[in-house]
Amino acid sequence: MTKPAAIFATVLLSLASGRAGAVVQSADQERCIDEMNRRGSLVAKMQNRAAASCVKDAGHGRIAKLGVPPQTQTAQACLTNDVKGKVAKKVATLLDREASRCLAEPAQRPDFAYVPGATIAAAATTATTGLVAALFGPDLDAAIVPSATDSDGSRCQSEAITRTTKLFDRLWKETLDIKKSALRGIGRRSGNDPSAPVASAAELETEIRLGLAADVKTKIAKEVAKVAARLQKKCTSPATPLAVLFPGCTGAADVAALTACAEQAARAHFQRSLAAFDDLQVSCDLTDDGVANESCLDPALVEHVLNRIGYGPDAWSRARIESLGVEGYILEQLQPATIDDSALDAMLAQFPSLTMSFAELRASYFPNPEPGQSALGVILRELQTAKVLRAVATHRQLGQVLTDFWLNHFSIATSSRRQRYDVSPYERLAIRPHVLGSFRDLLLAIARSPAMGDYLDNRLNKVGDLNENYSREFMELHTMTVDGGYSEADVVEVARCFTGWREDYDAPDGFQFHASWHDEGTKTILGGALLIPANGGEQDGVDIVDFFAAHAKTAEHLARKLIVRFVAETPPAALLQAATDTYLATGGDLHAVLQTILLSPEFLEHAQYRKAKVKRPMHLIPSLARALGADATQLDLRSMRNRVRDLGEELYKAGPPTGYPDVSGFWSGPGAMILRFNRLERAAKGQDGYAFTYPIGGGSSVEVADALIDMLFVAPVSVDTRLTTIAFLDILPEPDPAARIEQAAAVLLSSPEFLLH
Repeated sequence: MTKPAAIFATVLLSLASGRAGAVVQSADQERCIDEMNRRGSLVAKMQNRAAASCVKDAGHGRIAKLGVPPQTQTAQACLTNDVKGKVAKKVATLLDREASRCLAEPAQRPDFAYVPGATIAAAATTATTGLVAALFGPDLDAAIVPSATDSDGSRCQSEAITRTTKLFDRLWKETLDIKKSALRGIGRRSGNDPSAPVASAAELETEIRLGLAADVKTKIAKEVAKVAARLQKKCTSPATPLAVLFPGCTGAADVAALTACAEQAARAHFQRSLAAFDDLQVSCDLTDDGVANESCLDPALVEHVLNRIGYGPDAWSRARIESLGVEGYILEQLQPATIDDSALDAMLAQFPSLTMSFAELRASYFPNPEPGQSALGVILRELQTAKVLRAVATHRQLGQVLTDFWLNHFSIATSSRRQRYDVSPYERLAIRPHVLGSFRDLLLAIARSPAMGDYLDNRLNKVGDLNENYSREFMELHTMTVDGGYSEADVVEVARCFTGWREDYDAPDGFQFHASWHDEGTKTILGGALLIPANGGEQDGVDIVDFFAAHAKTAEHLARKLIVRFVAETPPAALLQAATDTYLATGGDLHAVLQTILLSPEFLEHAQYRKAKVKRPMHLIPSLARALGADATQLDLRSMRNRVRDLGEELYKAGPPTGYPDVSGFWSGPGAMILRFNRLERAAKGQDGYAFTYPIGGGSSVEVADALIDMLFVAPVSVDTRLTTIAFLDILPEPDPAARIEQAAAVLLSSPEFLLH
C-alpha cells in the first residue's frame, strides 16, 4: 500500500468512527469564531455604508477630495478606496481581536469555521463590490445618473444600494445569532439532539441554512418588505428607465423586478461571504442567486445523489441529472419502468438461469452433474455475477439499490440444495417487482416464496407440529421488530396462521396451500388486537400479513431502515416521523415513503449527512467501474464478483437472517481497509477485471492530479486530498507517464472522497 493511501486509511477510519470532522468546539474556540464573524460582519457593514456613500456622492457630483489620502476619484475607485478610512479601522480591530482571541494560544484556534482575519476582510470587500456590480453592472461611473439630470433617478439609485446592503447586513446579523446558538447546542434544527453543539462545518452550514429559512422572528422578511416599500416610494417616477439605472438587473422593467433583483443580489452575495468567512461548502444553488431553486446544480449534491440512490456517478447518470435536475432525476428513478434498460437486458441474456421457472431450474442444473450437464452451483454464480453487472450497467440505479436493500431485509442463506435452486426466482418474483410498490404485497410474496419457506422452516410448519422460526422472524425482523410488544404466545399464534403454507415447484410463484396441514382453530394476536376466526384456511396467513404490514411499529421500523440506508445511520427524528406518517397514510406505499425521504431537506440539503457512510463492498466495486468509465461489456465480471467476496460481502450468502449490516463500522476495520487499498490499487492499474482507458496523456503533477480528479469525481475533493496527490506525484520515481497516472489514480481512489458516500 502506498504511503498516501496509508494516510488516507487513517483519515477514513477516523471519519467512519465519527472522530475526524466531528469535534465540538471549546469555549475558547467558540469565542474566536464569534469574534471573527462579528468583527468581519462589521467590516462588511462599514464597507457597505461606504459603497452607498460612493453612489450617493457620485450622483451629486461630489467626487473631489475623497478617500485616504484625500484625492479626486471616480465612483468605481471610491468603492475600494476606503472613504474617510473607516473600513480600515474596522479591519484593524478585526485583526487585533484575531491576535488576542484566536492566535495567542494554540487551543484558541477552532477546528472548523475559522479562516484568517485578512481573508475575512478581503471577502467583505468582495461582497460589497459584488453587490454594487449586481445592481449597476461592472462600470459604476457609466451607470450613475447625475442628480442634476434626473434627481428622482439619482435618489432611486441611492435608495436601491442602501436597502440592498441593509438586507445583506440583516442576513449576517441573523446568521451570527444562529451560529452562536448552534455552537452552544441551543435549539438545533437538524440532527437528533436539539441541545448538542454542532461538531463539524457541515453541521454548522445546515443549521445556518435552516435557521435563515425559518426566520423565526421574521426579521429577514421585514427587511425584505422594507426593500420593496422603499423602492416603491423612491423608484416610481425617475425620468430614466429602471433598466438603464440598474444595468446589472437585466430586464428590470418595473419596481417589482428591481426589488427581486436587489433581494437576489443581497442573498447571493451574503451566501458567498458566508462561505468565505467560515470556509463552508455553501451550495452554488445559493451563491448564484441566493435561492434554493436548482438554478445551479451543486456538484456536491449531484455526487451525493448519484452515490446514495445508485452505485456512483457514470457518464449516463451525470448527463441525465444535468438534463433533469436533481429532483427530476430522483423522480425518474422512482419510476424505473419509464427508463430504457434494454442494453443491460441484452447483456443479461448470457445468464439463462435468471429467467427460468422453479421446475426448469431443477431440470437444467444438477447437484452431481454428469458430463454435458450443468452444475447446480451455476445458478448462484450467474445470479451473483448478474448482480455486479446490474449495479455497474443499469440505468435503473435506484431500483437495483432497493433490490439489494430488501434482499438484506428478507435475507436468506443459500446453504441448502432447495435454497440454491430457489434463490434466483426469489429475487426475480418475490423481491424485484415490489421494491417500489406496496409493502403488504412484498411481505405476502416473501411469505409465499419457497426460498423463505425453506430458510426459516415454514415449509415444515403444520398443525400438531408447529415450527416457530418463520413466525418469530416475521415479527422480529420483517415487520414490527423485537420492541413491537409481541409475546411468545403471539409467536405461536402467528405460526398457527402460517401452517400449511408450502412449496409447489410447478406453480408460477412456487406456492401452494396444503389445507390438511393447516390449523383451523381460532387465533388471537397481540392480546386481541387481531382475532382470526376458525376455519379461515389460507386467509389466516393473508390476514396476518395485512395486519402486520399496516402496524405502526412496522411503519417506523421500515422508515428507520430506509433512512439509515439513504440519509443517516442515526435517523433524524423529524424525517423518521415524516416517513412513518407517509407509510401509514398510504397503506405502506414504498414509492411514497421513498419520495418523502429522497425529496426531504435532510437528504437534499443537510450537508452533514454527505460522505458519512462507508461503501459496502457491493457498492465499492461497481462504483470503481463506473468512476473509471469501464466498458461493461468488457468487464471480467467473475473477477469483480470475487473481489466483492474477498472484501467480506459474499453475495446471497449473508448467513444470519438480518443480512449484511448497513452501518459503516462493520465495514471499516483496519484489516478490511488495508485489503480495500490493495484492491483499489490493482483496479487503478486495470487489473481484477476492469477494462478502461485513462483520458489523460501525462503532464505535470498538478495537471495529472487535476485531470484525474475531474475524471473520478463530480464534486471537488478536499484541499488535503488534492495536495497529497500532487505531492505524491512530485516524489514518485516512476518515469513512465502511464504508470504515474495509475499510481495517482490509486491514491485518489484511496481517499475518503471515494471510499465514503
